Amino acid sequence: MRSAGREYELIAVLATTEAQAARRALGEALFVEEGALTAALASPAARRLWTTRKAVGRALVRRQADLEALHACAGVAPAAPGARFPDAESARRFLAANAAMLGAALSRFGGREQHQIVIDLPQEAALAAMKRRAEWPDLADALRAARAAAERRAAAARLAALAQAVREGLARSAEARLAAASLDRAQLPLAEETTALNIVALTDRGGAGALEAALEAIDAAWEGALRIKLIGPSPATSFGAILLDTPEPGAVAEAEALLKLEAAAGPEAVQAAYRAAMKRAHPDVAGEAATALSRRISAANRLMKRVSTARAALLDAGWAAPRGAGSPPLARLWREGDGVAAG
Repeated sequence: MRSAGREYELIAVLATTEAQAARRALGEALFVEEGALTAALASPAARRLWTTRKAVGRALVRRQADLEALHACAGVAPAAPGARFPDAESARRFLAANAAMLGAALSRFGGREQHQIVIDLPQEAALAAMKRRAEWPDLADALRAARAAAERRAAAARLAALAQAVREGLARSAEARLAAASLDRAQLPLAEETTALNIVALTDRGGAGALEAALEAIDAAWEGALRIKLIGPSPATSFGAILLDTPEPGAVAEAEALLKLEAAAGPEAVQAAYRAAMKRAHPDVAGEAATALSRRISAANRLMKRVSTARAALLDAGWAAPRGAGSPPLARLWREGDGVAAG
């Protein structure tokens, strides 16, 4: 199971019933199972291959191809790039510790897909739209009359602002149409000056048809002047990617001390300790001076809820549950589009 100088990377988390089809799709990847979950693991090249930009690009392209192959035959909740384990046993332990969260991620995102949509407004089309705006005649007069450098800069700034307003109007109207054809959307950076919209849209499987109809209506409203790209389908990585989150050394011990918890306390004990601590430290009881302490207690409770749940799941699965700095890696969801973490 081990390979010198290599680590295993979590490619995706799959329902066990679909693992056979996934194995056929992914080929030589290692598959590990724990309970109702199966993880596909790739053994990436030695670390030195990740030192060049070209090598990183190749690895990401290969990873995306693997994800799309898996997505075609199984429910996939991908791990964020860089989710690595030293061996297969560590991956099994991760699955066991985070079974509830990973199962929820599969249920929520495994049967869905995302599509990237890019809408460009060429300069000629933008200019034509600007000329239809009520403010155009006054701006055109200002552009013709500008003589001094300051006047030219002011007129150019007004022209740029009007062009931006046209692009933003296109983006708002386009997203309103796409909202009716998708479950959720996440913004991506605008790579070009002429780009009005760059988003990923979440749909159920087979949702491309509704998106295509919405894009045709958007293009028709602009008389075919837009440049539109629809890329996908692919797994819902912008909405349901799984992130490995290992607590900082000492963080668990500090949280246990703050909540006055015994070592390896279970979820119910954590909840009881949190309530007891907040009865003493809540600002409504202890005054405004206790605000900082109550925040620390709340943060400790959030951490220990996750750690204790993972420990309990390991025990249920027959694994020894380590304490303190040895706590199992925790899973959470990362919505890459707006940086909102959940789970």
